Amino acid sequence: MKTSVNTYRLGTSKETYDDIEYAWAMGSVVSDQTARTIASYWHSPANTSRNLTALSHGNEFDTDELREEIEREVTHPDDANALRAWVDNLDGFLAATA
Repeated sequence: MKTSVNTYRLGTSKETYDDIEYAWAMGSVVSDQTARTIASYWHSPANTSRNLTALSHGNEFDTDELREEIEREVTHPDDANALRAWVDNLDGFLAATA
């Protein structure tokens, strides 16, 4: 599913990892800001991560392709798990509002 997510700014590392910790503790998902920030850590100009790059820049991305890129490119378990949960939640929201 194609979508885009914009936030005012990317988060700091502290804000990002505090949000990951809070989300896991509360049984929720990270904020859009945190998802974009994590994507910015892992994107590259290579074609292999164009959806991570698009998310990090607030541009349109494909959620199915983003999932594949997370599996392939994001090697830090906390980052990967947070992004997976965020994409699953986003897909649920998009499906419910379609």
